Amino acid sequence: MSGLALFFTCTTVLAFVFPLAKLVPFWLDRRIQRQVAFHRAAAAAIAEAMPRNHNDPAHYARLATQLAYHRGALAALAPERAAPTIEQRDAA
Repeated sequence: MSGLALFFTCTTVLAFVFPLAKLVPFWLDRRIQRQVAFHRAAAAAIAEAMPRNHNDPAHYARLATQLAYHRGALAALAPERAAPTIEQRDAA
């Protein structure tokens, strides 16, 4: 393959790859925002349901475990946007 053919091959490939490479950070950020919104909504729903289920210890334990999971996922995805802990929620 001559140098000129190699140059045009690389240029053609880059012409298709470059726009995709520019969009990848946007797609990843949008995906993370959707995941954060999901985990925040789930944590809020669970935190709202916990006081109503304090008389059933097994169900309350399941809710507490689910809340801990969603809080951990939020802390891993976006620490600055994590849901408040149970102690912080009760103090408010």
